[in-house]
Amino acid sequence: MTAIREFAKVNNGVLNITLPDYFDYEDVEVVIMPRIDTDDLSHLNDEIEIGMKSGVSDKTHDQIFAELKAKYAN
Repeated sequence: MTAIREFAKVNNGVLNITLPDYFDYEDVEVVIMPRIDTDDLSHLNDEIEIGMKSGVSDKTHDQIFAELKAKYAN
């Protein structure tokens, strides 16, 4: 499989990507996601805070895995 990873600018809601000559496929899958600045991960603070305050579970991974194993080990 040939894959191309490229960072591009969006201009007025339009994205232009020029493919190299060797990329001669007729059908492609396009995945578009925002570029994350690895020097500034402060936007994750809210997500971390929500996760820390959630009432999901205070069990360790080992405890959860042992419960799942006991429940489905048949």
